[in-house]
Amino acid sequence: MTNSERNIWIDVAKTVAIIGVVFQHLWGWAYDDEILYNSVFYAVGLFVIIGGYNTYGSYLKRGSCPVLKRIVGIMIPYVVATCIYVVASGNGKDPAEYILRLVHFDACAPMYYVAVYLWLVIASPVLALVLNKCLRAGSCVMKMLRLGSSIVAVVIVSYLCTRYTDIFGIILGGGMVFAGPWLMFHYVGMCIRGLEQMIAGESAACPEAGAAVCTETGAADTGTADRKKEKKDPGARRRKGFILLMLLTLSLLAWEYIFVIKEVNKGFGAIFGYGDILLTWFGGLEILLMMLWFVTAGRIAGYTKEREAVGGAETADSRKIQVYGQIFMAALGLPGRHSLYIFLYHILFLRLYVDHLLTRMLHISHLLNRITLILTVFAGPVIISVIVNRLKTLCFSK
Repeated sequence: MTNSERNIWIDVAKTVAIIGVVFQHLWGWAYDDEILYNSVFYAVGLFVIIGGYNTYGSYLKRGSCPVLKRIVGIMIPYVVATCIYVVASGNGKDPAEYILRLVHFDACAPMYYVAVYLWLVIASPVLALVLNKCLRAGSCVMKMLRLGSSIVAVVIVSYLCTRYTDIFGIILGGGMVFAGPWLMFHYVGMCIRGLEQMIAGESAACPEAGAAVCTETGAADTGTADRKKEKKDPGARRRKGFILLMLLTLSLLAWEYIFVIKEVNKGFGAIFGYGDILLTWFGGLEILLMMLWFVTAGRIAGYTKEREAVGGAETADSRKIQVYGQIFMAALGLPGRHSLYIFLYHILFLRLYVDHLLTRMLHISHLLNRITLILTVFAGPVIISVIVNRLKTLCFSK
């Protein structure tokens, strides 16, 4: 599977996550259904585990985790968004208000996640080195033992940070060192990417500059894996992928039935006693299943293309189906590609709609009003994102 294909599926996963975030905050405005409300509490955890997956993927390519670049990349749009919220609140004339909101990450409710993200970025280089060490053990058994031990160690660190380091006054883990309970979700995402690379036998198992130098044994193991991969039938691997995808789909449906409909999840304790957003152990299982579902779907796409390449020339119908499929996937991944600005500004557009447009939309049907609200909340931030990206292109293009 090529990087572009994998990114498409990760964009779709981010789309699912950002839809969950937005719909959490549309409760009481766009809908009142409690089942729907309880169905989207995977959102933050899915974002965190995707972040871990992408972080280790970047480490494999570059041999390092660019901490400063990522901090600057999130802080600039965060500062701008916070200033806009302060002005919109009517407190724009008070300089102290800007500082207060920036430091406490509370210009709007979801901003706490920026603090969570910053903690995870800071922790990522160490986690990547630990994971790389685990996956470079000699035998498969030793790799799994080291990996399991590292996960246990990260869970312990998450527990200690959750219970004893809530010292910055930022809600939902943002004020905890290394983001408290979110640290272990981030590391699990990194582990998924590492295991995917190991199973696939990719040459990226040997990161370039900045990472641990590959030993002769490790390089030989990778070469052997690559040769075995070449001998395998892409069609057979695709069939196995479909079976796994079906099992994951059934598991997610079962989870939805047990948790949302039967509300069995209420009997499970919150992770480390921290359950402000229904972050329970049983809810954590849904996040893991969803991430595995998207990774498996991405692998199937790679096997399919590999099989088509082996099969020879494409027919006109297959090319047409492929084009339509790419368009469909690009549309699904569109909100995911703009998830940062949807995250930062959806509350602003919700407020604008409720305060200034809702009274003017009373003459239309209730259903149409809700649809208009949802479209406004998603489309407004996407337009801002497109404008910002266009300005960046114009300003920094040679």
